Amino acid sequence: MLADIFEQIGYQKESPSMRNSFLGAAYELRHGMPTGASPKSNGSDMIKGMTTELWLNALANQHG
Repeated sequence: MLADIFEQIGYQKESPSMRNSFLGAAYELRHGMPTGASPKSNGSDMIKGMTTELWLNALANQHG
């Protein structure tokens, strides 16, 4: 049911990024996460966007 709701919201959005977010979420709910390469979450852009507290928490979760 949530996938149906996300799909309808996605079809109503004018912004391509918002539309893709909702339609992608609907797809994942119906079919599971796509297989393949995982998104890289430790790139320099992501680290630059983190607060010091978030960065330290991420380090603690990776190594502890």
